[in-house]
Formats: sequence, structure tokens, C-alpha cells
Amino acid sequence: MFRRSPAGLGRVALLALAYLTVTTFVGVVHAAGGFAGPERGSVDLRFRVRGPQPPDPRILIVAVDDRTVAAVDRMPPIPRGLYARALDRLHAGGARLIVVDVQFSGAGPSPADDDALVAAITRNGPVVLMAPDFRGPAEGVPAGRSGTAGAVLAAAGVDPDPDGVLRTMMYQQVNLPTIPVRAARMLAGDRRDDGFTANHALIDFRGGPGTFPTVSLIDLLEGDIPPSRIAGSIVLVGVTAPSQKDVFLTAASPVPLSGVEIHANALHTLLHGVPLRPVPPAADLALLLIAAALPLLAAARWPAPRVLITMVPVLAVLLGAVQFAFTRGRVLAPVPALAALLTATAAAVAIDALVERRRRHALEVALRDFVRPADADFFLSYRHDQSSFAAGAIRRELVLRFGEHSVFMDTARLSAGQQWPKQISEAIRGCSVMLVLIGPHWAQARFPDGGRRLDDPGDWVRREVAAGLRQPETVVVPVLLDGAAMPAGELLPDDVAALGTRQAFALSGDRLGPDVDDLIQAVQRVRRAAQPQTTGCGRADR
Repeated sequence: MFRRSPAGLGRVALLALAYLTVTTFVGVVHAAGGFAGPERGSVDLRFRVRGPQPPDPRILIVAVDDRTVAAVDRMPPIPRGLYARALDRLHAGGARLIVVDVQFSGAGPSPADDDALVAAITRNGPVVLMAPDFRGPAEGVPAGRSGTAGAVLAAAGVDPDPDGVLRTMMYQQVNLPTIPVRAARMLAGDRRDDGFTANHALIDFRGGPGTFPTVSLIDLLEGDIPPSRIAGSIVLVGVTAPSQKDVFLTAASPVPLSGVEIHANALHTLLHGVPLRPVPPAADLALLLIAAALPLLAAARWPAPRVLITMVPVLAVLLGAVQFAFTRGRVLAPVPALAALLTATAAAVAIDALVERRRRHALEVALRDFVRPADADFFLSYRHDQSSFAAGAIRRELVLRFGEHSVFMDTARLSAGQQWPKQISEAIRGCSVMLVLIGPHWAQARFPDGGRRLDDPGDWVRREVAAGLRQPETVVVPVLLDGAAMPAGELLPDDVAALGTRQAFALSGDRLGPDVDDLIQAVQRVRRAAQPQTTGCGRADR
């Protein structure tokens, strides 16, 4: 059950306000894109945690790798005639579909190679070819020629996120479908609503470089690749040599992937129905609301330390659920939920501290007039018409060190309507240190009729000092102000005569703070001497 005390009700109201504040703030930041960067990074982390996955065995990469470039023994691009020979070998080997991620726009350096490439595409088509896709007239593909039989054009465009990491594929670049989309439509039919949102879909990366089966183009040209390796395969021909700089950072690996490997991952994604799909916004919102509610609900029942301990497994469960959903193809937005959880936890701890402080203050107020903490209070005895200013200054110094309720000064502690004789008597009984402030005329203060106040048994200063001296556990210290001297014993009435036997402490007028520190140390020494088994005089030992 929730706490029902007044402080508990205040806690519930504060927790409800915190919930509204946290969810509104985090929701607005999320809607404004404030978590976009961390959210993208969380997708990368989920790929790394999931690790490499089996690629589609039907997809085969024929790589223009470093071995091929070295074997051709000329600066890239390699002759187009070599691609023509590769198309013939792939077609003869029984490739199901050939995709070439190589730039063939415009005429090449060798007309004979251009003719060979066009002829090979015609007899081995359909062949998906990368083509520039931008507004305005474009050079013909392949080899500056448009309308080549067997050539199926597709855009090679990729669209990295603002942090430079590629996570999604495009459906089309400008006018042309992208290479993986064109290939998937040829293999499995037109699937326009296959997971694309705003022209983009998450690529279900299978792993880093080398994940998909790969053979070298030079091995294919030299006949070292058996037809059985090619038969029925979807073959993607492209450059993997790092020297060609056709590489991109991706969510799957800190090592860049070549363009042809990215197309292989994207094609795998499309052929398998785009397995990774963001959940509806309502699901992300529900996760945020639940994450914000958990620590605040816990704080309604438990104190802050237990809330913090409880939120550790809650955090683990949240992260585990996000990762589990990812492995099942559902991409949650965990960063707003994490922000809500952490912010709400901090709010719960702060509210607990605030309510606890209020509760303690209320308890102190309620008990202030009934219970006095032992060995804690200082009592200031002084004549109002002589030492009020000094008493106030000493009180402020003591309050700074020991707290508001550790010092009793009548004008500061008594409220209108209180029975001050009773309150002063109780304060004297509860104090552990009485400071008797003695000015130059303390003993000679007189009534209007000329009688000496100290001779009157009803004089409150005399009564205060006498009461303090009657308490053996109370340290009574004469504090001399403004150069005053300790009154001679014969000037003191019998009930306060013992004051003359107490070592006085003289306060200078120009160093009150250090003097008060010295006074406190003197009191500590007196108490240790009187009670060696104790550690000091209450709060003055702090």
C-alpha cells in the first residue's frame, strides 16, 4: 500500500507531477529529433550484439579485388572487355541473375572493348547495370549507348545518415530503382510496400566484409571457378579492392564495406521480406511511458536506495527486451525510454530527499517544545540593555556551526503569546552549555529606583545563572565583553557566587569568528575534564 501520512500524500503528488514533467519533456525532445543521433548509434550496437548472421547462399559476389587489379597490371578501371568475358562465363555457368555494380556510362578508352561489352550484355541478358540517375540528360549505358538489348538499368545511390554511417537502402534514387530493388523485383516480382518508409528501409546486414561468398574476377576469367559454384546463383559483380575507395561505414561493422557488399546485404534484405522494421510510433510511446512510470511507482513505496537498486534489473530487462525484439525483426526506439527511465529515477531520488527533509523538519517542529536533545544546546544569558548586539552576533556564529535549534536566545526563540518564564526554565534544563555574557556594567546594572538588579532574587539574569550553576552537567562559562573584568566574589549573591570560580573567556571585538572557535574548544576541554568517558560536548564535537 502507498504511504498515507501527510508527507506520503505530498510524495504521491510530487511523483505524479514528476511523471508528467518527465514524459512531456522526453516526448518533446524525441519528437524534435533530439535523440536521433544516439538512436542511430543504438541500432549499430544492436547489430554488434547480434553478431554475424548466415547470408543468403544464393548470392555470390564476383570481386574486382586486389589480386584482379594486380593481375591485369594496369591502372583501374580495368578493361571493359574483361567484363564481357566474365558475363559469358557467368551465363554459361548457369547464373540466375547477373548484376554489375561498375560504371559503364559513356564511351570507354577502347571501342573494341565497348563493342564486346555491349554484345555480351545482349546475348547474356538480362543484366542489371549501374547507371547514373540524376535530373537532366545522361550519358548512355552501357558504353554511351541507350536501349541496349538485355541491359536493365538501376541506380547505385546510397544514402548514409548524417553521421556518415550507412544503415538504410533507398527504393529509388531519382527516377531509377536502386540496384537491390531492381534485382529483387526481377527475382520475386514487384513488392512496392515491402518495408520502405519515406523511400528508405533498414538493411538487415549479415556481417562485416567477407560475409557473403566471394570469388575473385581473375579466378573466374582464368577458369578456376567451377560452373557448380555459379549455377543458380544471383551474381553481383563489383569492386572490393580498397584502393578503389568504393567503401562505406555501415551499422554492421567498424570496418567499411564495399559498395557491392552493401548491395548484397540489401538484396538479401529484400529477398527475405525486409525483416527489420520499426515498430509503430505508439509502441515507442508506450515504452517511454512505462519506463518513466516504473521508478516513480517504486518511489511511492520504497526509499531512494531501494529504488536505485530496483532500477538496475529494470534497466537490464529493458535493454534485453529491445535486443530480443531486434532479433525478432522489430526495431524499438530505446533511447527515449532510457532517457525517461534515468530522468524519472533521478526525480524519484530527489523527491525522496525532499520529502524526507520535510518530514524531519516537521518532526523537529512538532517535538521542539517537548524534547530537548541532550548535550546539544547553548543557552545565552545576557542583559538586554547592555549586550543584545553581542548576544545576537555570538548566536549567529554558533548557528553557523551547529544549526538553528542548537542555540537558545530568548528574543530569537520565543514567539508572541508564549509563557516565557516557562520556556526559559525548560531551555536552561535542556542546555549543556550556558554562556553568561558579562559587559563592563553587568554586575552594577540597576533598577530605576537605584537598587542593584543582581541583588533582587527575581532578576532574570540572576535566576538564569543560578539555575545553570545548579546543574552539574551544564558548563557555565562567563564570557567577558568589551574589556569587562570578572566581578569580584563579594559583588555576587550567594546563589551565583560560584560563577566567580569559573574561568572566564574574553571576546575581542574584532575577531568574533575565531574567538567563538576558541570558546568552543575551551568548552570541550572543560567537558572532557569533567566527564573523561565522553567524547565531548554534544554538537560542539562536530
